[in-house]
Amino acid sequence: MFPIHPLVLTGYYLAETVFRAYDESLTVDSLAPQRRLQAGAEGKDNDVIIHELANPDVILGFAFVEGLMFVALTLVVACVYSSRVTSKRDEIASGWVVPNSYSLVDKDFKYGICSCFDSCTYCLYGCCCTGVRMSDTFAAMKVEKYWIVVLAVNIFFVLGQILKLIVSMVLLSQTDVLPQTQRSVVQEAGHLFLFITGAVLAYWLAGKRTALRQRFGDKDNHFVWDFFCYWCCGPCTVIQDARQVDGATNTRVDCCCKLVYTDERKVSVGAPIQVVEA
Repeated sequence: MFPIHPLVLTGYYLAETVFRAYDESLTVDSLAPQRRLQAGAEGKDNDVIIHELANPDVILGFAFVEGLMFVALTLVVACVYSSRVTSKRDEIASGWVVPNSYSLVDKDFKYGICSCFDSCTYCLYGCCCTGVRMSDTFAAMKVEKYWIVVLAVNIFFVLGQILKLIVSMVLLSQTDVLPQTQRSVVQEAGHLFLFITGAVLAYWLAGKRTALRQRFGDKDNHFVWDFFCYWCCGPCTVIQDARQVDGATNTRVDCCCKLVYTDERKVSVGAPIQVVEA
């Protein structure tokens, strides 16, 4: 879920742009004489030498920019979404009855896991606002509080960034000079920890989805399936959950952060006014 998230990819691109500009400001002439001789003897060009020297800074910078982009923008979007959508939902009553078309008694979700492209709006929410949309879904059905899910997503991401940074720096410390190919290997090894922390988060979310299924009448155990759905197909799973909950509660979330009720809403009537004839 984390490595391919649009915010992570955007942070990666920004970091790449910044550090590429920084690297281009360096030249072989600025290196020590022995490094220039070594470079000439090994037949390395200027770009490779620059990347070799900048490796620790690049790894640190990438982790910082990616983390900052993800956490900061996620919290901003979460605040807006909470005030405009989650807080405006009607509270699910204790005796709420699941509509038959959305019941999970001896049935699966109404929309398939691969039906994420059926609705462009839900597809965008699931891909670009994954954690926020998931938090709203669980909160709407009283499975978990909105901000607990939001914070859990961010905590696991930050933890993954920290582990990624530690592993990358340890690998870099094993040698003074890394060829460009080895630099890519180090970065990929660090990204592996985002998948590992993503797996831990998926395990936690699978438990929440079990509670969500029970709200819709499902009595079977789908924990393993739900775990792999969140870990390997996070956005698609979030979209599936969102469409199930919104459809059952006669709501939908339009762009941007606009809650719409699809059934006839009761119109509030003020206190009666007594008319006195003159």
